[in-house]
Amino acid sequence: MKDQHVAKVRRVRQAHAMGCGNDLHAICEDLRRMEGSIDPNRLVTLRPVAARRVDRPMIVAETGVRYSTKSSRE
Repeated sequence: MKDQHVAKVRRVRQAHAMGCGNDLHAICEDLRRMEGSIDPNRLVTLRPVAARRVDRPMIVAETGVRYSTKSSRE
């Protein structure tokens, strides 16, 4: 079964590529031009989230073996 949303994205992408003569440079330039015309107040920006270190041991379910997340050098 084909996903209708994926099919639509592919149709739009193909039409855009054909409109640019299937030239990758022209496609990228057109996308950059389109991005530049977007109202900045409508864009969503997310701040990066710092990774957390887990200090508890991991247990591998298949073997039941405990692995420490701390290295032996610490």
